Amino acid sequence: MEIEKTKNSFLREEAWCISLLGVAFLALSIWSWRKWPDILVDFGHELYIPWQLSQGKVLYRDIFWYFGPLPSYLNALWFRLFGVSLTTLIICNLIILAGITLLIYRIFKVMFNYFIATLCGLVFLFIFAFSQYVPNGNYNFVCPYSHALTHGTALTVVMIFFFIRYLLERQSGFIGGAGLCLGLVILTKPEVGLAALATAELGLVLIGNLTQAPKTQVLKVVLVFHAVALLPSLLFFIFFSRYMSVGEAVRATAGAWTSLAGSPVLSRTFYLRSSGLDQPGSNFFLMLKVLGGMILWIGSCLIADRSLRPLWIHRTVPVILLGVGLGGLLMAKPGLIPWFSIGRTLPPITLVVGAVCTILCLRKHTRPDVKIRMGSMALWAMFAFVLLWKIILNARLFNYGFVLAMPATLLLVASLLGLLPELLGKKYRPGDLFQGLIIALIVAGIVFHFQVSNKFYRYKDFAVGENGDTILTYGPRVDLTGVAMAQALQRIEELIPREIGFVALPEGVMLNYLSRRISPTRYIYNMPIGLEMNGGSEQVLESFKTHPPQFIILVHSDSNEHGVGYFGRDPNFGKPILDWVKSSYIPLERIFYEPLTDHHFGIKILKKMDAS
Repeated sequence: MEIEKTKNSFLREEAWCISLLGVAFLALSIWSWRKWPDILVDFGHELYIPWQLSQGKVLYRDIFWYFGPLPSYLNALWFRLFGVSLTTLIICNLIILAGITLLIYRIFKVMFNYFIATLCGLVFLFIFAFSQYVPNGNYNFVCPYSHALTHGTALTVVMIFFFIRYLLERQSGFIGGAGLCLGLVILTKPEVGLAALATAELGLVLIGNLTQAPKTQVLKVVLVFHAVALLPSLLFFIFFSRYMSVGEAVRATAGAWTSLAGSPVLSRTFYLRSSGLDQPGSNFFLMLKVLGGMILWIGSCLIADRSLRPLWIHRTVPVILLGVGLGGLLMAKPGLIPWFSIGRTLPPITLVVGAVCTILCLRKHTRPDVKIRMGSMALWAMFAFVLLWKIILNARLFNYGFVLAMPATLLLVASLLGLLPELLGKKYRPGDLFQGLIIALIVAGIVFHFQVSNKFYRYKDFAVGENGDTILTYGPRVDLTGVAMAQALQRIEELIPREIGFVALPEGVMLNYLSRRISPTRYIYNMPIGLEMNGGSEQVLESFKTHPPQFIILVHSDSNEHGVGYFGRDPNFGKPILDWVKSSYIPLERIFYEPLTDHHFGIKILKKMDAS
């Protein structure tokens, strides 16, 4: 009877925690509804490519792309099953997002308790899942700039969950599931693929150490894991072999891995600045500076807890008052915490936490239950640390950090509230006041990031697209891009036959998708990185000359972050292409300003001179 009561109590507690996460999920979905994607930058590919694949085109043969094949074909499957629309993608991504949230809760509950697991889920939802911290959209889990990142992250979280379940239950099906997840992640994007691979190999080491199984059984587990991991690539290879040569099928299956092989793209200004390697010395010093500030904050909370503990017997009310006071102060004076720089602390903290948890897990005298908890945390830390390498000296919660810094941030929250008190032991273990102050700090961070996102979202009130493809973006009082795109769609409908289509340069495939007009070229993205991946301006130009499109639309795009001028000015960035366009096409319509000349936004529709 007592066991039954305890079980019912746990079920009620878990129901309350999951319900809280569900309410937050619903509220954030409503608050940010249809405001997630960027109307021009990047997200158009995430719609156009699956649409074309659902119509029978083959990735890499008909559409040049440099990410793995899995996300595009998965989204194409959604389109074939439920219809081609942004709404289809939104609903499917929300379901995936709900699954990630639930798994984060389950994983951190194994590590610590219901409260920490729920708080980690809330941090994920409020700071990473739905938000926007820069003018461009796309850095969220609902309409990401790259589904390869979000799908890869989701699959890695599932893989970690399977590893943990195997450590707890020793059922071989979980190893097969983990191997399948790794195989699927490899087909997404290299940065998340490397993180998943490192995590998987650590997981196999932990299995060999924690299960104390015979070597033959451990070897069997390792072989089954890797055999299952090869299956997704094998199936994609067989699929691509139907449409291309064996060598091309291998390159298509490898996707982004072959695109990066031998390419100097990662040494370009854009990626060096993003990773912080453009100024390694100053960025490393700034990381240490922010880390010192965080240690000072945590130390102050520990000292306050230790010093004030003898002053009261019933601590609940004082703890609440002090926690609310600190939280209110940080919300009123957000400048007291460098929120936009706090992500810089994540690489060293993640490295230390991962090392400590791995040592505790592998130590002989650690209790079996603690071994599994620390092993679970070590797996998460490995995933988090390797995922940070792309932004290692410029780690941040915004921009690429919405995925790359997410696991490390959740690890930090769990470490402060669960791991640190455990490591300090009974003698120095902090009490309720420390936890209250840390929670106040976390809540203040959530509120700050929510307010930043709201500053962008409240100006997104202009609708572009129709029905299931409606996107809410900035109105004309903020930015002309949305209005120009809407007017361009009207003129495309009047000027360009649906069966002919057009090419948008250097980017603008969102216009192709929203107007349901194909791009008669396999090169759909010609910004600096895409153009380099495509083979350079000359190769793209040669394809245009071989099969000249009847219509070309020039769409203004700012490429300053790539360290080059506007498209068509630099010989390495589209100058031969734009020169050919100007000599072979006549303008039909210009919307707002002349594109690609200065910072003003404009769109220009051109028609081939000899087109009938």
